[in-house]
Amino acid sequence: TALATTPGLPPQAQVTTSDDNSRVDAVLPTGESISVLLYGATVLSWKDAAGSDRLWLSEAAALDGSKPVRGGIPLVFPVFGQAPDHEATKNLPQHGFARSSRWEFLGKSSEESGTNYSVKLDFGLSSSSLDEKTKAAWGYSFGAIYSVTLDRDALSTSL
Repeated sequence: TALATTPGLPPQAQVTTSDDNSRVDAVLPTGESISVLLYGATVLSWKDAAGSDRLWLSEAAALDGSKPVRGGIPLVFPVFGQAPDHEATKNLPQHGFARSSRWEFLGKSSEESGTNYSVKLDFGLSSSSLDEKTKAAWGYSFGAIYSVTLDRDALSTSL
């Protein structure tokens, strides 16, 4: 069921992690849902209460971390497109490394106001969590928090 209830408290969003710890799913009490792959922090699915997906995802998309996902909402950082031939970026892959890095699920927060529910999922990536090849291509220290917020009528993301 989509309802996570505690006696005496209003229903809240249900947030689960896949058995293989590769994906985070959230379902609002009203039925809207999202699915985020930790590989690339890619939003794979955004469904309305009727179960209709609002995002396109290729049937051939690799969801095993072997290559960036084709479809959904990709996270592009620190470059978009082909990396400029500049000392700081020349060794980066097209669209940067964020979409091909494993992000950490930091947690969730939910809100209920009348019949409007929302859930925010936070994901983190930092220079210390990159593999050696990526660290060599991007030698800068950084920390990023990516938030994906679902409510009954909208999906928003922020970095």
